[in-house]
Amino acid sequence: MSFVSVVLFERLPHNPLTYKCPERLSSTLEKGAFVEVPFRHSHRLGVVIEVNVTNDIDPSKTKLINQVLTHIPALPEQQIELAKMIAQYYRAPIEACIKLISIPGLSSLPKRSYRLTKAGHQALVFHQHHHLSKKQIDALVQMTDNTWRTATVMKRLGFSKNDINTFVEKELLREKSTEVGMTSRQRANLDKSISTRAQEDLEQVVYRLNEEQQHALTAITADASPCLLEGVTGSGKTEVYIHAIQHALTFSAATSPQALLLVPEISLTPQLSERLSNRLPYRVALVHSQMTQKERRQVWFGLLHQHIDIVVGPRSALFLPFSSLEIVIVDEAHDTSFKQMDTPMYHARDVALYMGQQHDAKVILGTATPDLELIHLVNQEKLKHLQLTKRATQVELPEVELIDMRARAQMKIALKKDRPESVGSSQPIFSNPLAEAIQDTLAAGQQTLLFLNRRGYASQSICTSCGHMKMCPTCDITLTYYKNKNKLLCHYCGYGEAPTSICPECHEESMSSTGIGTERVEHECRLLCPEARITRLDRDVIKNRKTLVKVLNAIRQHEVDIIIGTQMVTKGHDFPNLSLVGVLYADLAFAQPDFRAYERGFQQLIQVAGRAGRHRLTGEDAIKPRVMIQTYQPDEPLFDSLITHDVKGFREKLIERRQRYHYPPYRHAALLRIEHPKENIGFDTAVTLFDLLQSISIDGAAQVIGPAPAPITRLYDRYRFHITIFADQRAARTHLLSRLEQHPIFQKLKNDKHSRIKIDIDPVDFS
Repeated sequence: MSFVSVVLFERLPHNPLTYKCPERLSSTLEKGAFVEVPFRHSHRLGVVIEVNVTNDIDPSKTKLINQVLTHIPALPEQQIELAKMIAQYYRAPIEACIKLISIPGLSSLPKRSYRLTKAGHQALVFHQHHHLSKKQIDALVQMTDNTWRTATVMKRLGFSKNDINTFVEKELLREKSTEVGMTSRQRANLDKSISTRAQEDLEQVVYRLNEEQQHALTAITADASPCLLEGVTGSGKTEVYIHAIQHALTFSAATSPQALLLVPEISLTPQLSERLSNRLPYRVALVHSQMTQKERRQVWFGLLHQHIDIVVGPRSALFLPFSSLEIVIVDEAHDTSFKQMDTPMYHARDVALYMGQQHDAKVILGTATPDLELIHLVNQEKLKHLQLTKRATQVELPEVELIDMRARAQMKIALKKDRPESVGSSQPIFSNPLAEAIQDTLAAGQQTLLFLNRRGYASQSICTSCGHMKMCPTCDITLTYYKNKNKLLCHYCGYGEAPTSICPECHEESMSSTGIGTERVEHECRLLCPEARITRLDRDVIKNRKTLVKVLNAIRQHEVDIIIGTQMVTKGHDFPNLSLVGVLYADLAFAQPDFRAYERGFQQLIQVAGRAGRHRLTGEDAIKPRVMIQTYQPDEPLFDSLITHDVKGFREKLIERRQRYHYPPYRHAALLRIEHPKENIGFDTAVTLFDLLQSISIDGAAQVIGPAPAPITRLYDRYRFHITIFADQRAARTHLLSRLEQHPIFQKLKNDKHSRIKIDIDPVDFS
């Protein structure tokens, strides 16, 4: 008799559990199989993650597996190994990692149904031979219509659990489980949702790569080395992706080769999947966060059964059951949204590199602004560095102009007289040069993009008499004023309340809204350019994919003159008629309590600037593309690199600074996130963990910093504290965290139902 490791779909102090496999099941048991196992006083669904387990087993205390659920497809072995790697490296519970790769929506035993058999009908006639009680006979009589009934219905009919098991064993009842798979109807629905074109319907235009693109493609296809494809905005990275996918799928030895293209934002998925399906004769599936569970399951089984060739989607697409993965592309590879912020806290970019090794697949990481972690991998010769230095359309990068808002701080806002009760009117939004540029661009029949990474109408509501500020009652966050809704809202927990002019502290009628957001910018634009067609691209307007596609199509078809947006507009979009980009409050981009804030601010500004002038505009009225950046800190060195588009020079300065202060990627970080509803207990927990880390740290192999309140101290009515760990070697960090997790004090704190302790490996967000 063999032993196996089984993961149950629930949080347990000890998971996986060891079970015995009876001989009758040994032929159907394999790694990845779904099984029914006894647990406490019930039966649970589990997944086998290891067979032939031999270490530290007490056979007398080990239970038998009930059955192997052969009607449910086993999870691919490579996916099981992927889940185990994530659990080990990211210090995550194994059940959470198995859920990532499992069939969507399947976390408990499928429902069972029962029907009377021929023998059951006969038993009702000769019931004395079967020793049936009157109650059992009455229950069986209700089953004579041959209808399938669930266990819940059977209980209402008078069947006990013992009755059902006995009758199934005696073959008086037939048992079946709910099918888990793809029906013919679901397959038809999948075929409708997959984008594919017949050869004659594909675009007939031949897209020839320029010299740089061709050189990059040659290097990509030359060997299996993972690549960093660094290209200026508009350099044609997507065209290289398409050619690389076509090459990988065409020349693969696999029967049904597959490709995966990861994108950071839902806003990028429609345009990329459309380009792929218009250009390549392959079945393209789009994955996104707003899919229903049914739609997710269709894609999961479609990929398992090789009905899909190319998947385009966000980080979760990594965990689909690829069987013949040939190429993985991570677009906008610098983007922080590739890091999962809930358990398991994995980084999709690093998981993609691991999967490349697993599947012997090509991995391409593409970006215009690689972060220092990527450059460090290049310097370690773990990534091949390919560069596209020119725009594919042969147009020059736009001219960048700084506007010093300090000199304009006292100016009156244009058209203030037209607003009877202007909210937040003490701050200027458009400098005169930017206002004139917007009007000139509109007159020339071209588009303007205005970028502000802040939603709402006014960012805060404050009393001008006593200084009281309206805060969320459950988060340490100011409430944002929305004029269209006439409401104050928290952007974290969603709390809302009606605004008031009376201060709740001093009772003076002196509450005033200040600061600006995209809603206010839209309002000012309509006053500045009443004839303009204006749209916003932020999460307040874009509620679903359908709205997103509609807005993006309107922009591309030039049904919009002015686009106002948050970071949603900075990545990957190609708007052919856009010639002016205006950045409002550029200083917000790097005003964050994070050692990476400077780098991310620069990346964000480079990305948004790159939306301007991507195509050559012709005609008498065409104006030169430009980027206008309003700032209160024009002497900031970051802007010098931005004006000259000197990404490399900026990067070298950052590298020198990171090395000097021993920050990642030159050391390896981990962040302990501690949360508790009571501030004093949360802090005491953090202090206890800090002291414990100090006591188990060996020879200063790791530096432990803290504990400290998180930059946002309270969210969802829970107080938050951080402990940061830096180590020169990953092994030292791993060793320290392993000792921490095995310590009884940590386990006691971790099991406190009110506390939350998360270990974030290679954190990207310290807020």
